[in-house]
Amino acid sequence: MGLSSGRDTVLTEERHGLASSRFLEALPRRFESFGTMCRGMIGRTFMKEKYRTQFVELLKQGAAVQDIYDSPAELGYAVTRGAKNDFVQRELARVDHHRKNACWLLEEYVGQADRILDVGCGTGGFSVAMALSPRLRPTQVVGIDASHLAVEAAQVRAAGYDLPSSSVSFMGCSPGERLPFEDDYFDLTVCTSVIEFVTSKRARTDLIMELRRVTRPGGCVFISTPNPLRLHEHHSRRFLGDYFRRSGYPWATGPWEFSRLFSGWQEIPVTKYWRRKLTERLGTRLPIPDPVIKAFSWIAPWQNRLFHKRGAFGTDPLERPV
Repeated sequence: MGLSSGRDTVLTEERHGLASSRFLEALPRRFESFGTMCRGMIGRTFMKEKYRTQFVELLKQGAAVQDIYDSPAELGYAVTRGAKNDFVQRELARVDHHRKNACWLLEEYVGQADRILDVGCGTGGFSVAMALSPRLRPTQVVGIDASHLAVEAAQVRAAGYDLPSSSVSFMGCSPGERLPFEDDYFDLTVCTSVIEFVTSKRARTDLIMELRRVTRPGGCVFISTPNPLRLHEHHSRRFLGDYFRRSGYPWATGPWEFSRLFSGWQEIPVTKYWRRKLTERLGTRLPIPDPVIKAFSWIAPWQNRLFHKRGAFGTDPLERPV
């Protein structure tokens, strides 16, 4: 009895000692994993304070507040003014917003993209989000915008996320001018919430042609812009504002126009993205039929269009499961 009890005690102590040893060995890995998680949370949400203050000051001076630069009339969205507090808060959250939405779409359907161009980058929220993406993994992100004040704010934002100018850079441009890049250079070209602020149909066509030109064969162009198949223009809330146009105010291009302008390219249906958005909106996990997903993509507030530039031999991108 005593011998058995003593042997059990020794075995129990050995097991406890082994468990403790394994626990101690795992501690560094656990702390490393926890640190990585914390750094990810901070990277998703916060800009370093020094740069955050500079960024907010630039917004108050008018960075990214003016959206239209080619209007003959200085009114509405063609006027520079100081940013209000709600606008400042939206801009501060812009990186996180893009990482959860447009970046997610690109990660699912484009994957790794070495060189990325962000046309109409504003204060660089989307540029920074793509630069931070662990799946896009770009080595070069270039943002270009007509507002030199917005470009300055974008540079501050990127610095606030510890992104070196050698990998993420920004430059100014004049409305309507040729993009200062060689043909077939970028793996991915994005243009988000820009097209609707270009005044004329001719200028929009010219811009699309430039997006096509600078994207390499096998690369992609992503466009995000409001949907005109609605009663009110998205930004100004003007009733039928997409059809009764006014100088200094945005209007949306129809989905059929993008299909025409990207003739010869392959459009990639982003069904998985729209399924995710509709599931979130309905708050359900029940399967949603594809026809319902397609109908939702046509009536959703925003058009999110992804076009693939066919290679020299007309090859298509690999199909991704939806």
